[in-house]
Amino acid sequence: MQTTPEKRKGRVTSATPMQTEADVAASTNPAQLFEHLFQRPPSPRQTRVLSALLTGRQTREQIDRAAGASNGPDVVAKLRRRFGLVIPCTFSPVVDRDGRTIERGTYSLTAADRDAAEHVLLALAKMTGRAA
Repeated sequence: MQTTPEKRKGRVTSATPMQTEADVAASTNPAQLFEHLFQRPPSPRQTRVLSALLTGRQTREQIDRAAGASNGPDVVAKLRRRFGLVIPCTFSPVVDRDGRTIERGTYSLTAADRDAAEHVLLALAKMTGRAA
């Protein structure tokens, strides 16, 4: 089921996720997920961002720091495509240092995203022999 979220200035302003073909991947069983990860594990940046999101909501700046890159939204987009995660981004008004009101993006995991992220990180830990 695909829904169309409200848009303002080209940005999603509601937390209504759009389902894509990748959403089907989120419902794969752990055995299929492990096989998929074995063939192509997530990048270190993707792993760090998933771990950060599992701790709670993250602003775009926090995602950048967790990823170790200056383009955190690209890492989030790749996670969405690759693992079928929704990872909604909500925008809230904040005042920047110049006194202008801007919109700050905050990423979070849905309940299904949280389950999938935990499965990904646990499977990766099993593959590498490290604790999750």
